[in-house]
Formats: sequence, C-alpha cells, structure tokens
Amino acid sequence: MSYTYLVTVVGLDPAVAAVTTADHKEELGHLEVDKVFALIERLQSVDPAAARKVDAGIIVRRGDKGWRVNAHHGQFRVYHSTSSLDNYWTAADVKTMGELPPFRAAVTEQLASKRGVRLGGGRPGGLLRTVGEIGGLVAVAVVLMGVAVYFGTPRRKLSDAPAGFQPASTAESQEVFARIAGIYTTSSKPGANVVMINPDGRVIFSLIGKDGRPVSPPKTEEQARAGRIGNAPALHTSYGLITLENQQAVKVGAYEWKRAAPL
Repeated sequence: MSYTYLVTVVGLDPAVAAVTTADHKEELGHLEVDKVFALIERLQSVDPAAARKVDAGIIVRRGDKGWRVNAHHGQFRVYHSTSSLDNYWTAADVKTMGELPPFRAAVTEQLASKRGVRLGGGRPGGLLRTVGEIGGLVAVAVVLMGVAVYFGTPRRKLSDAPAGFQPASTAESQEVFARIAGIYTTSSKPGANVVMINPDGRVIFSLIGKDGRPVSPPKTEEQARAGRIGNAPALHTSYGLITLENQQAVKVGAYEWKRAAPL
C-alpha cells in the first residue's frame, strides 16, 4: 500500500514561501509523506504575523479523513480535522509529527520500504532476517500507538483556565456576555467559520453553508465562562479564548473574526 496525501495550501502560495489571502486555497495534488513534511517545514519560514492574520496552513487529506497543520510559535499544531478551531496535537518538528495518527502509518511504511523489507529473499537466511525486521517494525508500531494515545488526548478543558484569564463574578459575567454577544465570521463565503455568541453566554461554533446561513447541526454548542484578559472582556471555551478586540471584531485564539449581520 502506498500512502499519499491530497495536499491543499490555505492562505499560502504553492511553494509555501509567502502568505496570500484568507480565501485563497490551492490544491497541490497527491504527495508522499516526505514531500508533505518538506512543505510543512516551510511554514516556519513564513511571516508569522501575516500567517496568523489569514489563518495560513496546510490541509492534508487521505480518504474521507483530513487534518490541518499550522505553524505556532516555533512549533506545529496538527488539528484533528481541517478546521483550526478543532482540538490539536502539538509537534516540535516533522519527526515528532510522524509519530502522530495522521502520519504514523505512512512513516512506518516508508521506513519499511527504505529497509527493503520483503518476505523470503534470494540470500540464505533472508527469511529469518526479514522476520526480525518485521518484528522490529511491530515493536516500533506499538510504541507509536502509545505516543498517539498520549498526544491524541485533547489538551484543553473548559475547567482549565488559560494563563492571563481572570474569571468574572456572577454579576460581572452578565456584563461581559452582553458586551461580546453577536455573530462573528472569518469571511462571508461558504465554508468560512462562524461563531454565534448569545447574551446568556451560550456559544455556537459552525460553518457558513452554501445558502449563506450556518450549517446545522453546528460543530459545537456550549456555555462559555466569562472573564477578562487584562482589561478586555473575554470568554473561555473548549476551543480557546474569545477576546473582544473592539465593537467590530473579536479574536478567536490568535485570529481576528469580524462582526457580521444576523445570518
């Protein structure tokens, strides 16, 4: 079996050398894992401020599954889906990334291919040597599965307040909810992310459908915790922080989302 990934760059040029626009997507075709990793490594060379502004990243798909990779403060985030709002694994480099579920099987197969593992062989003792190699690969696979289970566990819990987040009192929470309430999107085009924040603190994350309305069912719906980051009203959700930038925008994580009219 040959493992290849359908690769799409988002907010980037095909060479992953420069940032383009938030709505720019370009499919690069099916690539083997070493070529995918070569592109991913280039994310660290792109201007980080410009990349954050357009949510630049690389989407990789295999079959009906897909993942997104973004650079973040010298490391990589590998999201559990093609959305940068989803939970994610953190990888220091592509070697570590190869131990994660999206790439583990491809890396294992590539390792076996480079070693020339085969059943039998034209030399005396070839079968015994091959069995030993297969046994070694099985042991490696077991270790990688353990790593995947560890890294695959979502790191963010609503009960774990991030650094700098000051929870609000019950009375203050109502004021924070009222100030930040509204609809915010990354763009008005189908497939864009949208968050709907109710005055009672209920937060709904979804995508914009072809009809211009949020798709149903939404990606998630939850009750946020109100608080502040410095003097800015903020909400703590399982997807991260939502901070009020001004009356026309919020920051969801590191990205600015614009206030939108009712959809």
